[in-house]
Amino acid sequence: MHGIICVDMLGEGFDFPQLKIGAIHSPHKSLAITLQFVGRFARTNASKIGEAKFIAIADEDLEIEKTKLYGEDNIWKNIIIELSESRIGREDQDRKIYKSFLKSTSESNSNISLYSIAPYSHVKIYSVENFNLRVEIDISGHETIFHEISEEMSTIVLITKIPIKPKWIKNDSIVDHKHSLFIIYFNRNYKLLFINSTDRSEEIYNEIKQIIAGEEAQLIPTSKIRKVLANLKETEFFNIGMANRFSNSGETYRIISGSNAEKTIRKSDGRLYNGGHVFAKAHNSKDESITIGYSTNSKVWHNAYSKIPDLISWCDLIGGKISSNLNVNTNSGFDNLSVGELIKKFPSKIFAAEWNMDTYKDTPFLVQENNYEENIQLLDFEILINNNSKNSEYVDVILSHHNIKIELVYNLLEHFKYKNIINEPLKVEWRSHSLDLITYLNEYSLTYYFQDFSYFFNHEWYKAPSLSNLSYNPEDLIAIDWIGEGVKIHKEFGSKDSIHEKLKSLLLAKNHNILIYDHGSGEIADFITIDESKNEIYVEFFHVKGAGGTKATSNRVDDVYEVCGQAIKSLVWLKSLSELKKAIKRRTLNKDHKYLVGNFNEVNNILSIEKVLNTQITIVQPGITKSRVPPKIAEVLAANNDFISRFTSNQLKIIVSK
Repeated sequence: MHGIICVDMLGEGFDFPQLKIGAIHSPHKSLAITLQFVGRFARTNASKIGEAKFIAIADEDLEIEKTKLYGEDNIWKNIIIELSESRIGREDQDRKIYKSFLKSTSESNSNISLYSIAPYSHVKIYSVENFNLRVEIDISGHETIFHEISEEMSTIVLITKIPIKPKWIKNDSIVDHKHSLFIIYFNRNYKLLFINSTDRSEEIYNEIKQIIAGEEAQLIPTSKIRKVLANLKETEFFNIGMANRFSNSGETYRIISGSNAEKTIRKSDGRLYNGGHVFAKAHNSKDESITIGYSTNSKVWHNAYSKIPDLISWCDLIGGKISSNLNVNTNSGFDNLSVGELIKKFPSKIFAAEWNMDTYKDTPFLVQENNYEENIQLLDFEILINNNSKNSEYVDVILSHHNIKIELVYNLLEHFKYKNIINEPLKVEWRSHSLDLITYLNEYSLTYYFQDFSYFFNHEWYKAPSLSNLSYNPEDLIAIDWIGEGVKIHKEFGSKDSIHEKLKSLLLAKNHNILIYDHGSGEIADFITIDESKNEIYVEFFHVKGAGGTKATSNRVDDVYEVCGQAIKSLVWLKSLSELKKAIKRRTLNKDHKYLVGNFNEVNNILSIEKVLNTQITIVQPGITKSRVPPKIAEVLAANNDFISRFTSNQLKIIVSK
């Protein structure tokens, strides 16, 4: 017998020194295991054996511990030595880091070793000024079983447990426990707080952040988070999220998945979508293959479990990128997506503000901490914006509901704060969640629309889409002789000669299946009509604004902005029949007087039918005169029509004066 060929069959510990030829087709990614394999052929503890020889496939992607073996001018001997010395150096550094940890309490479980902890590389990041390392961390519902801190590394390691009763048993005779790991690291150079948690609920992150850093901690804006993609080569995206710029109706978020997902993004998508979350693979500056992902809620991750020292080093790396002036250029379709910007002042006046999409979805309540009888749905509050201030770095925001007015100030640096000291703490509650009002508004940010149709969301500014080709034909305006009909066009509601009363009579005359008068704080629209035909359900929202000023017909652009803002905000309820039914129920439950025709049972029956939803937005502004529409008003109407017509079945309908 002249030789033996074995393919991937030699188990650990196999000893046969006469084996002297090794073929490396796909080495283990671990240096230790690869060296063990090489060592089997390099043994000299037997007589009359020759030198070991190794054969490897010339594959440019062949690598050990992320180091390519076939890089230009690579010498394997040097690579192995350098990898080995690097591993020894890292092990020494790791031991120093582990030794820097001290038990913070006597209750810490001594059977748990830091060496055995391997967290998944996933962090939520906050910008903070100070970090209280010695604070007692008591997470609601959790029992702490391990708590160690490192002053040198500004790091806390926490392990907790919570009792969980199995779903299949009704009493407490059997109780399981769920364990959670938290690693909290503060980078002093970049003033960044990293929270690694196996429990990724927002309530947990908020609670830890509040304990560690208080109210001053701020999420990192997407324009900075996305810098984790900087200085990467050959970036290939597995998953890309795209947030619809017009997210208050229709498709709010699109996810593209699959190999080279970035290739499906067109230039035209940049007008409709902003960049959301991503997950990708790439090569870094050391030509190492990595995975990287981020989301718009200040989270970053890569697909690996690592030791605590490695997690800290990785946080330092991404922290350096986030804090840098680096630009992101992937040379792919991903670069077409719009990106938010941090701004130092508002670009123009705010003409509308709306709730976060999660607020519409969760329908939370605003409660006083000591008075739970006054719970009011947050969506029932009207958001009022005071643009009178000459300071473009902040804006006064009022949440109004009947006689309740909550005065707030939003500024670009610190975000929401109360304008005045309040006596009773206010909280927002939904399902099993609870946050104080200010924290809630900063976490679930409002959207502001500016007069140039740019907008501000998640504390970042997004440029307006191009409006250069938009126009509105005055001939499309619907004119009514309001004054000739005895209407005082400066009186929006509250009297027989008001616009509302005249519009009510016109709508009643059309014999709609359903006619709702919803005028008031948190309204869907001033009037809502619903009609069922053979093939569809037709829903129309009417938004009314009286003429401002003192002239008979004033053509005031501010009035147009206001009614257009109402129209934009109402789009959220036209996404589906179920969303519309939910909104109408919220607004009219136990309020039969709102139904001018029909009742909620009839609404429920109509909106429960599987038919096409055909929608129409109509604004009523008698202050505009059809025969002489100023250019600025025509521009606003054109932009608003473009915005609304993307998500309704029809063009914007506008009723004005003759």
